[in-house]
Amino acid sequence: RKFHDSLLEGAHDLCEMVAGLNITNDSQLEEARKALKRAIGGIDVKDLRKDIPTRTDIKAQVDDVLSKFSF
Repeated sequence: RKFHDSLLEGAHDLCEMVAGLNITNDSQLEEARKALKRAIGGIDVKDLRKDIPTRTDIKAQVDDVLSKFSF
């Protein structure tokens, strides 16, 4: 798999956008936003490319956030 810089940039942008769009102050959405931000905070795309344990951990954290929603 190829990990592009835009992968994390997009996730960070999403976190910022959700903060502004949560006009109903949905606590579940806010917690998911915070959890995603924690999961990707301090991670560089180079880490995802090279470090399989880090990549696996980040994926598990993001999957956990997504599992809380039914899309």
